[in-house]
Amino acid sequence: MLAQPRNLARRLPWGSIAAVFALLAMSALAIGFSWNGVDPDEPAGSLSDQLFSSFADFFGNLYDDFTLQILFGMALLGFALERLIPAREQPGSNRFLNIPYSALVLVFVGAIFPFQMAIAEAITGWLGIHNIFDLNFDIHGSIALVVLAMLVEALVTDFFFYWFHRCQHTVSVLWQAHMLHHSDMALNVTTTHRVHFVEHLLTPFFMITPIMLLFELPDRTIYWIALTPTVWSYIVHANIRVGFGRFWWLLSSPQYHRIHHSIRAEHRNKNFAVWFPFYDVMFGTAWRPRPGEFPETGIDGIEVSNMSDAFMLPFTRWWEMGKSLGKKARI
Repeated sequence: MLAQPRNLARRLPWGSIAAVFALLAMSALAIGFSWNGVDPDEPAGSLSDQLFSSFADFFGNLYDDFTLQILFGMALLGFALERLIPAREQPGSNRFLNIPYSALVLVFVGAIFPFQMAIAEAITGWLGIHNIFDLNFDIHGSIALVVLAMLVEALVTDFFFYWFHRCQHTVSVLWQAHMLHHSDMALNVTTTHRVHFVEHLLTPFFMITPIMLLFELPDRTIYWIALTPTVWSYIVHANIRVGFGRFWWLLSSPQYHRIHHSIRAEHRNKNFAVWFPFYDVMFGTAWRPRPGEFPETGIDGIEVSNMSDAFMLPFTRWWEMGKSLGKKARI
């Protein structure tokens, strides 16, 4: 009878359980410290009351922002489109890893958002520079102006994302973290948030702070229109046979972004922009998709199929880099 628990212990994915616990623990700490829903006009309650208020405030905000609803809704839409018009047959899908991992990462991203903003505000305050160029304007209730405001924000965001993304591919230390996103050998809609949490810790330095230093962006007055760029990020990762032909340079398509995830050497470090390919055209990294060009995706020699591997991938790679540098230093 004693052998049964031991056999069960061998079968349990302890590494994956530990990875899930670590992500949840980090999110819980961030929520507890930074999401304070206590009314400042009310007397402070006990620590447990304050923690409960913080968690209630966070999950209420997460629900109101439709973050997880969009994840699951786009996953369902993506599954349908990928079944109807697949770019290529991909039997080895990692959807059952990607969906729960994405949900955990989105909770983590929401939890650390106040820290990201605090870091950016501290840097801009220290530099004494803020919103050099005012791109804000009055919407006047016009749908056309709301769409224009969304496009202005998307253009600015994608410009900084282009350079952050390019650094992730060309700076070896950053590539070890970004590798998780590219390791999916069956690119599909659920790959969108298959991003290591370390990358989100870098966002204040590469994107939020530069944008805050330079631009005052338009307000999001109609939320569903403001969500369009987010939703489009799911579309471009989908395994669907859609390209924009001669207008490939104007808006990123699933075919255009698939080239970026391609396993083929000639596609390496191409098509960094997630929304507007003309940034790739401007900076010399564009690859115009050929008719019917939907390559295989992934990274040679890298396979991630469970939570433990996803969580630990950059840390093991950095460890190997450190050991290699240590050996070189001793020679």
